[in-house]
Amino acid sequence: MVISCWMIALFLVAGCNQESASSGREKQIIDTQTARTNTSQGKGDRTDSSLLDPEPLYEESAILSPEERQSLQLHWPPNKRFIYETSVIQRTSANNSPLADMIRSDAQQQFTYALETNSRGPDGTQIIQVTYLSAKLMIDMVGNEIAYDSKQKVNTTQNDHIDEENPLHGLDTIMGASISIALDESGKIQQIDGMEVIHETLNQTIPGQLRSFYEAMIREDEIRGLVEYGFLPENTVSAGDTWKSRMTQSILLEEEVVMNNRYKYLGTLPREEGLTHVVEFSENLEKGPIKENPTLSIIISGGQGKGAIILDAANRTLIEYQSMQKLSLGVGLPAELAAQMPKAGNFAFHVIKTIRLIETKSLAVKD
Repeated sequence: MVISCWMIALFLVAGCNQESASSGREKQIIDTQTARTNTSQGKGDRTDSSLLDPEPLYEESAILSPEERQSLQLHWPPNKRFIYETSVIQRTSANNSPLADMIRSDAQQQFTYALETNSRGPDGTQIIQVTYLSAKLMIDMVGNEIAYDSKQKVNTTQNDHIDEENPLHGLDTIMGASISIALDESGKIQQIDGMEVIHETLNQTIPGQLRSFYEAMIREDEIRGLVEYGFLPENTVSAGDTWKSRMTQSILLEEEVVMNNRYKYLGTLPREEGLTHVVEFSENLEKGPIKENPTLSIIISGGQGKGAIILDAANRTLIEYQSMQKLSLGVGLPAELAAQMPKAGNFAFHVIKTIRLIETKSLAVKD
């Protein structure tokens, strides 16, 4: 389940400013998957809180059932450069709440990363370097539209600090930054270096009120997910085999949710890139461990999702990932605070996440 906590953090910032900071050209980055009827405050009918699900990654009739059992264990080939593009589209709504107009929002984030692999060392360790290449974001919240595109550079700093008129420009500071990840012989992550430097750079250049937004967006677990696939089974599989996983994710107000995922291996699929493996999955969400006497609490009403994964058959590296998820939650307030505020009702999140491999090339072998 992908819950974009950074969007809620930005809500606290953007909600205080009723002026838009985006240009007409930047507004065009909104993906066609967002089923919207207007793009600015006071225009059109905004009662449709749905998103259009993307096209399926495969035709079921084209999937083959291999005779032999298949290994789905990831193996990063040495001296390669992989370019991945990740995209998250999220719509937040509050149904018939008195605060619905304030809470309703659309957001899209898109990052492009380079993953460069090297040969394993004498101890079996393999280093993968992950570099931020580009970013593109769009947020429509509280009637404000804010957009950012790292490929359209403008003067965004004032006295070496981020221009608060568009808080998204803080991403300029991490474009080109790299993170080094060490894998052991089994492909498990042993060490990550560089993330603390990125956060320190952000802390030195970004005003305090924006730091929580960037901390929620630039997360170590997102980078981990590009390099280590925790959902893959250790045993070989045949078409129709299923397996389960259970993992925890932090969401709003430092609360945790538990994701119960069920995976099914469908078989092999010939594609332009070559032969691939196809996996489908479904997921259900439940509240994590209860904290003692929290000032604010998250009330999970329900969460579910589904998706598909395409892996390269030769080394099980990711070619495409797609998920569609929905979550409903409420925020429990202390009695004295709740008495002073209108009832907010539940927040409804509809999230579409995609990852796709857009380029692979060989690197020169280093001496």
